Amino acid sequence: VYLDFNAGLLWYVLFGEGGFFYAGGAMHHLNSPNIALTENGNETLYSRWSGHVGGQLPVTENFSLLPGALVMKQGPAFETDFGLNLRYSNNDYNELALRAGAWARLGNRLDKGIQADAVTIVGMLELERWMLGLSYDITVSSLAGANNSRGAFEVSLTYFHPEYRRGRVECPRF
Repeated sequence: VYLDFNAGLLWYVLFGEGGFFYAGGAMHHLNSPNIALTENGNETLYSRWSGHVGGQLPVTENFSLLPGALVMKQGPAFETDFGLNLRYSNNDYNELALRAGAWARLGNRLDKGIQADAVTIVGMLELERWMLGLSYDITVSSLAGANNSRGAFEVSLTYFHPEYRRGRVECPRF
């Protein structure tokens, strides 16, 4: 058992009708805890940093673009994910929305530098405060030989907490 300290920040801004932007970062394992399995061992956990940006850019009343990127580094390992979803919403009281998009993952191989690892196809259904997602990873790295480029399916279920305190602050213009 060991203590592990992490810290992060997020900046989030609303703009226009339905648009928003966010940027954030975090540091993980700030104290580099000793994770050795033996009592006298000295194996520390690498600190990890991560940063992410994204948002929603309204294109029409019903369609929006949702770009995003995530960058992470821990010790010698590096990974970045980036992509774009297209979102359709009926903008009704009981909002129903559909998302579809594609994402890419790049990572380093210590002997060959940064390489493409996978391409992910994403589909999501939003209903009120729930979102059900289905994605499929297509392996494009040298691991494709081990799995015949089949990748894997992933299912996600997300609940969005009611936005009691979410609101816009209008700044005066001089």
